[in-house]
Parts: sequence; structure tokens; C-alpha cells
Amino acid sequence: MASVYSTGDVVRIGDRVSAGAQQTPEWVGEVVVDSRSFFAAFPESEWGYLRTGFMVRFGDRKLIHYPDSDPDLALLRRAG
Repeated sequence: MASVYSTGDVVRIGDRVSAGAQQTPEWVGEVVVDSRSFFAAFPESEWGYLRTGFMVRFGDRKLIHYPDSDPDLALLRRAG
């Protein structure tokens, strides 16, 4: 089953998202893993155990796994 944002939009790797209403730079990130797709820097062999949800990279070091949609996570720009 595909992961979705609280708006119902399907999550895609490469999507730009914001955690929280402030949209401060440290909380604007990129989806790097969803339940079916992986960025090359985040291979399935290392991250495949995340069978549900998606993972967002904020900055260079913050990785957060969202097992479900989160009402504070907003889609800013679709992966292109």
C-alpha cells in the first residue's frame, strides 16, 4: 500500500516537504525512502526493513521515519 500525506496525496521519493507550519530551513526536507522506492544513497538492502511509511532527510543528518501520515508534514513540491 502506498504511503500518503494527510491531504491524501501519494508520497514519492524526491518530494520536498516541511515539518511544521514554520517551514524553517532545518525542517524542510526530502523524501528519501518510501515503502517501495529508495534513493541510491539509501539502498533497500539497508532500509528495506521499513516496510511501511516513508523516511525524510532534513538537512545533512536528520532522518525521520514516518510510519503513517503526519498532519504537521506538508508537501511543498512534487518530485520532478
